[in-house]
Amino acid sequence: MGSMSTKAKVIVLIVAVVVIMVGTIIGYRKIGGIFNPKKAEPEITTTIVSRQLQTMQDLTTAKENDYGFEEFSEGNIAHVNKKKFTMFYSYEIRAGVDLAKAEIKVHDDTRTISITLPKATLQSVSVDPDSLRFFDTESSLFNSI
Repeated sequence: MGSMSTKAKVIVLIVAVVVIMVGTIIGYRKIGGIFNPKKAEPEITTTIVSRQLQTMQDLTTAKENDYGFEEFSEGNIAHVNKKKFTMFYSYEIRAGVDLAKAEIKVHDDTRTISITLPKATLQSVSVDPDSLRFFDTESSLFNSI
């Protein structure tokens, strides 16, 4: 009978160790959840995306720097009323889209956002005033430059 009680003690001891191990694992996971809670995923709506795009305003998609020559002539009698010159200048053109006009769709089922941009338009043309140069200037008695 003495060996039966030893077997029972061993079985009870093994069961107790397993119960303690399982309890420790469950407790560790619970405590880990308290100190590192899962963050809720942010809710994305059309309004939120629209506001963010509107704060960016214009999106420049193309920029070009170039130069040009313009000839100006007025009057038809030399030395009396004829005025003429050629002007050189450099300029910058920017084209892009107005992000406030973008169409935004949030698809919750596929967890995607669709943004349709409007056609690109001319945003600005600026002439560098320091680049202006005048050539072939002709003035007259009644029509000075």
